[in-house]
Amino acid sequence: MKILNCSRRDFLKASGLSTTGLIVGFRAFSNSALASQTGAGAHAFTPNAFITINEQDGVTLVISCPEIGQNIRTTFAMILGDELGADINKVSLHQAEPRSDLGRQTAGGSGSARNCFTNLREAAATAREMLIAAAAKKWGVDPGTCQTEAGFVVGPDSKRVSFESIATLASKEAVPPNPQLKPSSDFKYIGKATRCLDTKAIVTGQTKYGIDAFPENTAFAVMIRCPVFEGSLKSYDDSAAKRMPGVREILQIDDKIAVIASNTWAAINASRAVKVNWDKGPNEAVDSEKQLEESRKVVHGNADTVLEKGDFEAAYSSASIHIDAEFFVPTIAHASLEPPNGTSWMQNGKMEIWGSSQTLNNLYHDKNTRRGWDLPTMTGLPHDKITYHQLRIGGGFGRKLSNDYVQESIEIAKQVDYPVKMIFTREDDIQNDLYRKPDYYRYRVGLHANGFPGAIEERSTKSLNRKKRTQPSAVMRYFNDYLRKHKSVPLGIPGGALRAPGHNITSFVEQSLFDIMAEKAGIDAIDYHLALHGDSEMLKKLGWKQAPRTEPIVCDLLRAVKKDSGWKQDPNFGYGLSTFSGYGSHCAIVALVEKKGGKRPVEKVYAAVHCGQVINPLGAKAQIEGGIIDCLSATLYQKITHKEGRVQQNNFHDYRLLRMPEHPDVEISIAESNDPPQGLGEVSYPPMAAATTNALFDATGRRVTELPLIS
Repeated sequence: MKILNCSRRDFLKASGLSTTGLIVGFRAFSNSALASQTGAGAHAFTPNAFITINEQDGVTLVISCPEIGQNIRTTFAMILGDELGADINKVSLHQAEPRSDLGRQTAGGSGSARNCFTNLREAAATAREMLIAAAAKKWGVDPGTCQTEAGFVVGPDSKRVSFESIATLASKEAVPPNPQLKPSSDFKYIGKATRCLDTKAIVTGQTKYGIDAFPENTAFAVMIRCPVFEGSLKSYDDSAAKRMPGVREILQIDDKIAVIASNTWAAINASRAVKVNWDKGPNEAVDSEKQLEESRKVVHGNADTVLEKGDFEAAYSSASIHIDAEFFVPTIAHASLEPPNGTSWMQNGKMEIWGSSQTLNNLYHDKNTRRGWDLPTMTGLPHDKITYHQLRIGGGFGRKLSNDYVQESIEIAKQVDYPVKMIFTREDDIQNDLYRKPDYYRYRVGLHANGFPGAIEERSTKSLNRKKRTQPSAVMRYFNDYLRKHKSVPLGIPGGALRAPGHNITSFVEQSLFDIMAEKAGIDAIDYHLALHGDSEMLKKLGWKQAPRTEPIVCDLLRAVKKDSGWKQDPNFGYGLSTFSGYGSHCAIVALVEKKGGKRPVEKVYAAVHCGQVINPLGAKAQIEGGIIDCLSATLYQKITHKEGRVQQNNFHDYRLLRMPEHPDVEISIAESNDPPQGLGEVSYPPMAAATTNALFDATGRRVTELPLIS
């Protein structure tokens, strides 16, 4: 344990919390709990995230990570409740602003719970032992005869004292160097289905999302942006727009035009009346169909060898079974239901901002100096003249890892003397996204007569990062001889992270390829996957001398989903299998498609997941089901296309989300585990696409290797 000191005033100023009491913090990534006394003249520590207990506020937990629907506020409260012995319904949750001392403040990479679980438990255990020590000393009893429950220290002879009442005395106790964590058998919350603590506030409109920020006298702005990526503004005529009802100002913001009005509708209408002359720049000729044709040519032509092991050509030539397969995954947009927005107000040399960002770390300090999306760079002010309110995020899926929309809001506010809410219309959102870029793959695969993987060549057209140039892809790791060739096709579109970035393309490709391999070898798909992942009985049955990979957890999930789905037992359905491992978790999915055509594109989905210890089964299943439905939307419908540099889609009529009547029945089983909790927000998205197309093949005999299924 390490105690870090700073002045009490500095701590209280940073935390926004006050009064005498007990403060316990935890380093989000260093496995150390910290505690301090907050009485007069005492010193506090510089915490990463922390718990405060005092008579005024009760128990308060600072939530360092943005809440984006992953239920992290409830998750952290449950961890605290069990280890501290608090009543989670009485714990106040304080959403943190961008800070330098809170460690990772990002909702992305499925990392919030898995990075903080043990450390938050240690912090809570530290507080619990100090509270017990103080109460025991006050009562003159052995601390071993006391425990905590529902916000009280409970002692012998029905003695009880609330945390708030004993907090000041507890702050004077020595900090325990190695607080004892509770056994899981003592958990009251962890592992129990718990409804979101914010549900009532959300459904009654009390919870504020970014879009709900309305400082007094707020004006509303929409941006006119060049419809072609990297285009620039030449000139514009706003004379007609300025005469329209409700219009307050029309401003040029770099190569964009901000239309500010008394309400959103007035701003939108006026923006359509502005006549703009654009220099469309280097991407005016971008055409998705031409890029697709170019990609097809590239994977059949000369390309650079970027990675090689063994002798692919020799192994491929000697193989008994040959496969040549091509796959295309299109550009898609995030299309979160809450579009990007930001509200900013510059007054008296200070800036106040209301936002919903996935990455508060970058708002505090953006290491990408070229981009400069940190608040001091965007505002031109030091941190002590900036107030940022982090509000709940109404969906992001990676879009709000980029703070360009916060920057636009700030740039407008710097030119006016009243608060302005800048909001993307749905058309703005879809046509000005940071897209999941497309990719085209071609594989040549050689298998032994018994189906054992022999040799693989992978060709692709999307730009490769350093890791992909030096490490084999997931599918290549199953082969002794492999070859990767690559040649980029220029795209001319902006890109960004989208739920399970990278994996949301490669998993479809790889799991579809495995299904083709099983089909060509004449082996049942689940049996083939069991052998691929090292099941000893299946290796013996298929005559494989060794396992390409040894993944016992994946094998367990395959057996579970086979049982749950009644694999291949109903002749009315086609069955499709897919697996994925990532973010510390593993997932196996079986999708069922009705052979004669049902009311829903996919009738049933069965998912088996291993994610370590489950904190909240209700929240876990919601995230797994959410990933399945999100991916099914993309698999069936979603595709962004460009022509003459412009995005052709603009709203949900031509960029569809799955409708409620199309929602499949979803059954989820989660493996019991005492391993630390792992990521869940992205583990079910990657395997769903291939599960769907593999089921379609089983139902119809038609192999789909290009998405989406329905244009």
